[in-house]
Amino acid sequence: MEDFWPEDIADSSGEAPVALLRYQARMLGERTRNLIEAQVKLVSKSRPHDRFDARLAFIDFPRDFLYAFYIVAPTLDNYSYLLFHAFYGPELYPAGFKVHTSIIQGLKQKLDQYRIEWMYTSARPSPSAPVMEKFAPESGQDPEPDDWILVAKEKKQFESILQAILQAPKTKRVVHGLLDQLPDLGPAVHEL
Repeated sequence: MEDFWPEDIADSSGEAPVALLRYQARMLGERTRNLIEAQVKLVSKSRPHDRFDARLAFIDFPRDFLYAFYIVAPTLDNYSYLLFHAFYGPELYPAGFKVHTSIIQGLKQKLDQYRIEWMYTSARPSPSAPVMEKFAPESGQDPEPDDWILVAKEKKQFESILQAILQAPKTKRVVHGLLDQLPDLGPAVHEL
């Protein structure tokens, strides 16, 4: 029998969106001497993520792989704060983020820098839609405050959006708030 698979079928770029998420999670731990960490967790399809899955039902977008990105304070009884979800299909891009409005508000100031288009739509977003979209169910109801989906069509956009989320004022307030609850650590840790 003849092997019909291409020679490079087993080659991997190692550039899946989750690899970047995990790297950034490690960097937060390094920056804070592991007093504050980040965790990237695969959300199981067998355990529906209630409201999140219900919201994504309105989107025609690949979401075979769904990850939750948490900021964690190990010394505060492993308190965790869900910062965002990232999702994509087996082809990796386009990739999407679901981010709370309070994080998005911090991104508006960086819109020009990241060239992210904002659009409100009553139709279902699609992979060919602008980089950022706020969507509403087809019923025409106004979306709830946490119904923001950010779409990266390729790796560079994914990196830009992720950088904007991690540098958002709300993200810094959460990390600083957790650090402030820890025993006196000196000023070096608070200089994030």
